[in-house]
Amino acid sequence: MTTAIITGAAGNIAANLVSGHVDSLRQWIGKAFGSGSDMPLQALQDDLAALRAQLRSDRDVQVRWVMLLTRLLHTSPNARPFIEEMARQPAASNLHIGSQTNNGSGTFVGGNNYGPITVPSSQGA
Repeated sequence: MTTAIITGAAGNIAANLVSGHVDSLRQWIGKAFGSGSDMPLQALQDDLAALRAQLRSDRDVQVRWVMLLTRLLHTSPNARPFIEEMARQPAASNLHIGSQTNNGSGTFVGGNNYGPITVPSSQGA
């Protein structure tokens, strides 16, 4: 059961990195790992850079986070609720902006854009 939770959480971390939801991951890491170590945040930044440069696959990132989360759970059992929270989160999806107001010159000269603007998650961060 614990392995499934850790694997699910690591998969969601990788999915969020691939889709560019890094800010929410930083917040979650702060809660789960606490402020005692910068290593998890550095790992997140390293993984993001490696994914962007196509030096690492999302599967590689998931494996790395399985190891990090396993170590966290062994050293800090009270982190389990945070890991379970990440495992329950739905996989990252497209970004949706409901309305946007633009002033000045540029792409939206001629008025405001009301309605959905969707950025496909397959384009990454």
